[in-house]
Amino acid sequence: MKPTIEQIPTLSYEELVEQLRLSRINGADYRDISRALNAEMRLRTPSSQYRCFKCGHTACELIQVRTSGGFLSAAFNLQNQRFTAAVCVRCKFTEFYHGKPSGFQQVADFLIGG
Repeated sequence: MKPTIEQIPTLSYEELVEQLRLSRINGADYRDISRALNAEMRLRTPSSQYRCFKCGHTACELIQVRTSGGFLSAAFNLQNQRFTAAVCVRCKFTEFYHGKPSGFQQVADFLIGG
């Protein structure tokens, strides 16, 4: 269901990503809230207001990291945990932000063995 502009800040990160995906597919239906969705995503992106805790530098590189979450997922090589790593370009201090892989990504990992 399409959110209103007032509801956008209350969406979880996963819901926001899904709404952005839908706005790209159904542009005409999302024309009224597309800018608000993109603005909210910019606010939530770790690099938008990044400052290194260690050296104070303001530039970082974002890297996607996938890991297994436990014994069974490790045994089947199922990487069901996703993180975004914000790595300071000066001192390499790294912060991890937790995300959740989509069901499709989990199934693809299982089938492909990735």
